[in-house]
Amino acid sequence: MRLDSYWAANFVIDLAKMEICSLCSVGMFYAMGTVFKEACISYLLFPFAAIPMTYCLAFLFPSVSSAQTFTIFSNFLVILILPALVLFMRNFEPLFDIGETLNYASKLCPGFCVTSGVFFNSLHHKMVDIRSVHKGYELSGSAWHSKNILGDVIGLCVNFLFWSFMLMWIEKSNGKIGSLRGLPAPRTDIEYDEDVKEEEDRVISNPDKHFQIKVTNLRKVYMRSSGPLNPGKPLCAVENLTFGLSKGECFGLLGVNGAGKSTTFKMLTAEEAPTSGSIKIQGMDMNKEFQKCRKLIGYCPQYNAIFETLSVE
Repeated sequence: MRLDSYWAANFVIDLAKMEICSLCSVGMFYAMGTVFKEACISYLLFPFAAIPMTYCLAFLFPSVSSAQTFTIFSNFLVILILPALVLFMRNFEPLFDIGETLNYASKLCPGFCVTSGVFFNSLHHKMVDIRSVHKGYELSGSAWHSKNILGDVIGLCVNFLFWSFMLMWIEKSNGKIGSLRGLPAPRTDIEYDEDVKEEEDRVISNPDKHFQIKVTNLRKVYMRSSGPLNPGKPLCAVENLTFGLSKGECFGLLGVNGAGKSTTFKMLTAEEAPTSGSIKIQGMDMNKEFQKCRKLIGYCPQYNAIFETLSVE
């Protein structure tokens, strides 16, 4: 599956689920006689901004559970605490300037934009009255002012574009946020058997078209994550692997548990991206021309090869 198709499909499904919640919230406003017309726009736009942002932030965490915990806690702060704090500052004379600055900056947070719109629709008359007696700090009562809901709408649209581009960039860089500094240098002290050296020389000295599969200096280093923005300690699963397979050959990998057999096959099928080295299928680079290479590959994994509910029908 193409990566853009994968993310587009996930986005459509998640958007449908979140929009149902947003529409229910809007429906409750109308049912209770509290019609926040302008704020409803923020509610409907919120999923567009929040979904790609959540996808990107998930790459920072070592597991789904830690990502969910962070998302829930951060949304609690951004949706409930931050808007209330900004509202207080915008209505407390000594903090007017700080409140306005924070109000603009916080519009880059999707959750803030939702609650900010509700606060404005419900309290804007009082806010305008409070600020009207302070010369130079008057506040527009129009929802379509950049300090008010218009700013929230713009913020949500900017978030959608920014995080969508960030997601594409992350995928282009194989899910790596940040640089590869901290990775151990390739080992040069390994003593290889003669047949291994002969295979390496054979593969390197022959052109790509001579092989159906050509693997050269393949290396995979995992970063054992230990938290947000902390890649953890490196674990080298495959080091300097080189081999070539011609048409009609039957080939197998032998090794103890943890030798890197499964990791090698994951890289051969693009399930994992190699840290360095190259994989070529009929002369095509796996990383650059995967859509063509995948049509030439059949793969039966060790587990979950066939779904239990799959039938010939």
